[in-house]
Amino acid sequence: MIVIVGDLDESAMAKMVDTLFADLPEKGWLPEIPDINVKDMPEKVIHLPVGPTAQASVIMGGLTMTADDPKRWIAASMLNMILVTGRNSRLFRAVREETGKTYGLVSRLQSYSKTGALTISGRIDKDGVDETVALIRRTIAEFRKNGPTTAEERNAKAAYSAELAKTLTDHAQLANMLLTYAGFGWSIDTIRQSAEIAQSVDLSDPAYREALLPEMPTIVVGE
Repeated sequence: MIVIVGDLDESAMAKMVDTLFADLPEKGWLPEIPDINVKDMPEKVIHLPVGPTAQASVIMGGLTMTADDPKRWIAASMLNMILVTGRNSRLFRAVREETGKTYGLVSRLQSYSKTGALTISGRIDKDGVDETVALIRRTIAEFRKNGPTTAEERNAKAAYSAELAKTLTDHAQLANMLLTYAGFGWSIDTIRQSAEIAQSVDLSDPAYREALLPEMPTIVVGE
């Protein structure tokens, strides 16, 4: 699928595409990717030595869902925002309020044809690193069990709508969004209705948390 956004008529677009892809072979040159058998990772925290630094790096990750169900993907994306994204996220607030340490966390939610991957990474003070990691694990476990608060759900929906509105004004981001979601079977109408879908979902439904975090993520600490 090719997505072109711009003030062009059909003949101009066709000429542009023909020119752009004229030298490509008729068949792809990449080998077919075989099925991957994913093995369960241990629940215990994995510690790796990285040398004398003031901070430790923490990376958490695990399998998540694919994006073939639009409502489930949008709901899980907002739950990911609640758990990780920004200074008001559940994890940031837990560490700041209980340890006094502030640090940055970023998450990446990726989807593939059969599954997806959720990764969370950041840096924490080496002083009391085990206690901080234990706090992070408890916070994730509590979130998986009880879900978001009413305020967290309201704020996540507002943030998602604002981010979507920004995407719609950026031609490059919009084209990438259309191409990505269409590849998972979303219709154009569904993509257009993403904001309405986000507002309609009940984020307290445990099915959405199970889609985002089917199991506790594996944690690796480099210190």
